[in-house]
Amino acid sequence: MEIVGHVIVRRPVDVVFDFFADMARLPEVAPEDFVSVARDTPDPIGPLSRFTYVMKRARAKSTYEWETFERPRRLVWSGPRVDIGPGWVEFWGEYMFETVEGGTQVHARFRPNLGGANRFLAPVIKIRNTLVLGRQLRRARDLLERQA
Repeated sequence: MEIVGHVIVRRPVDVVFDFFADMARLPEVAPEDFVSVARDTPDPIGPLSRFTYVMKRARAKSTYEWETFERPRRLVWSGPRVDIGPGWVEFWGEYMFETVEGGTQVHARFRPNLGGANRFLAPVIKIRNTLVLGRQLRRARDLLERQA
């Protein structure tokens, strides 16, 4: 399964990249999914920075880590298997940033690997997460543009 979303932010690419690189901001951007996110590694945020999170669903707790950190163009993250609901999920995601007229285009791509009974819920999960991702990207845009 692949979930994709895009948004244009009227801010410079390095500012947008840094905002997305700080996963501790996820509860602001994605309150539907995250209760808390904390960075486990010291400053500055960079390659192999790790974040511990608590999700709303099932209060699942786990970690994300930056696998790829190519400032200001690309971020790739992943995390270990997490038990959620009637099954489990392994998370993988990518953000790509491109300078466009008027700001920065953000491309988001997520590939959750579903297991257990969650595999059978994949069509519903994809619809839900596609809708939520769009809302979350717009929320990130609004937060960034208010900082200007």
